[in-house]
Amino acid sequence: MYQVIIHESGNQAKVFEFPTQSLANDSVLRHASEMGLEHDYDKEGFAFAFDGNIPLTSPAQTEIYIFQVI
Repeated sequence: MYQVIIHESGNQAKVFEFPTQSLANDSVLRHASEMGLEHDYDKEGFAFAFDGNIPLTSPAQTEIYIFQVI
């Protein structure tokens, strides 16, 4: 099981569950596109997204990432 977490500044996180990494990656990319976020893949092939106009350490940073539930 894979969870896609969308964390926006000042809001609670939204969590979506997917049975495969491929579906989770597709979700990250779709949400990133809709929200105007930059995206990439880590070395394990997990997609992630963030707002490139805000420092990564800022509490105002919007980010999307995948958490694998084992």
